[in-house]
Amino acid sequence: MTRIVIPTNRQRKPVLELRQGQDRMFLAGVIAHVVIISLAGLIVGGKLLLCGAGSAAKFFGIPTMVIGQILVGFGTPTLKLVTSLRAVPDLILQNLRQA
Repeated sequence: MTRIVIPTNRQRKPVLELRQGQDRMFLAGVIAHVVIISLAGLIVGGKLLLCGAGSAAKFFGIPTMVIGQILVGFGTPTLKLVTSLRAVPDLILQNLRQA
């Protein structure tokens, strides 16, 4: 009987231990639920962000196109910066210079 160990914390202690067979179905169900909940969170969060930005633009009298450009201009390099934070620190400076 083989164990499937899923380490999810920094100490590499097994958080969830499963045996092959029926437990794989349980794991597939858990993963499916996490993916569905995550996608729903992304969709709802994106809607809230856009609605809030549109409301703020109308309140301050700024065209919504300008707010959209600011959000895109902020969001594009932010993804690159966050991924770089997990990489070698030298890459952070290279990515910031190239952006």
